[in-house]
Amino acid sequence: MLPYASNKSTSWEVKARGHKCTETDEPFEEKEFLMSRLMSGAEGMVREDYKLSAWDKDKQAEALFYWKTQYRLPPVKKEAAFKEENAEEILRQMVEEKDESSVNVVFLLAVMLERKRILIERGVQRDAEGRQIRIYEHKESGETFLIPDPELSLDQIEEVQQEIALKLGWIKAEVVPVNILFLCTGNSCRSQMAEGWAKHLKAESLQAFSAGIEKHGLNPNAVKVMAEAGVDITAQSSQHIDEFKEVPLDVVVTVCDRAHESCPVFPEDCKVVHVSFDDPPTLAKALAESGGDEEAQLAIYRRVRDEIREFVEGLPGSLEA
Repeated sequence: MLPYASNKSTSWEVKARGHKCTETDEPFEEKEFLMSRLMSGAEGMVREDYKLSAWDKDKQAEALFYWKTQYRLPPVKKEAAFKEENAEEILRQMVEEKDESSVNVVFLLAVMLERKRILIERGVQRDAEGRQIRIYEHKESGETFLIPDPELSLDQIEEVQQEIALKLGWIKAEVVPVNILFLCTGNSCRSQMAEGWAKHLKAESLQAFSAGIEKHGLNPNAVKVMAEAGVDITAQSSQHIDEFKEVPLDVVVTVCDRAHESCPVFPEDCKVVHVSFDDPPTLAKALAESGGDEEAQLAIYRRVRDEIREFVEGLPGSLEA
């Protein structure tokens, strides 16, 4: 056959099966055999469906491609026949998007659905650019899927299969945790809270540490308010920044102004971010001196705790800004 006049963006698409004869306008009946053909139009392939009584040699000769099929009523929406039901859904979405970078994935998804007997290959046609277009018919809906064949080599298939497995959720992408250090003055409160939240909320994406430019010990009120929020930081300890000279850090977050001003020089590949939070011990002490009770003082710790949580929840994405 001659290639049909079309560009790449219209070479792959889904063509719905008609429910009545193109020539006579008579509706098809359930399980009735009919003839389908593809014609070359200004916008790409055009599908037409005919009753056997309306089919003749002239229509056959004019066809770009034709086949005999059986009409079935549109299927009732039901659970897919196999657990990889996302395969068909993703295939339809990608065909609609016509993203040339997805051609390999689209083709292997179609092959997968063919092996599951959801799609039936009806033939092969070449488009105007000479690329093979495989013609598949959906077993139940009768839709025609025009799928480019990228003619993959064996060494390319495994990589594409990995990409499909990720899209279908069969495997999870390997996440390399970001080594992040929260730095404050004495590593007693704010940086300890940040480390605790990072370990509690972002264990898969962050390897969290905390340190201070001095060591003041773990603040008991910080421990208390974190426990109220369901995070136990009693196993954490106050550490000096010098203890991390040999740790390959990706990010250092200074959580107080003094630590930021005294922050040591880190390697060029380590990003330093400054996010200043109020110092609960200092504010609580001032409040106590003015007559504030213990509950009012703890309220300061809770406010800063929640502000730090909000910041950590945005990690590591917010670090790209």
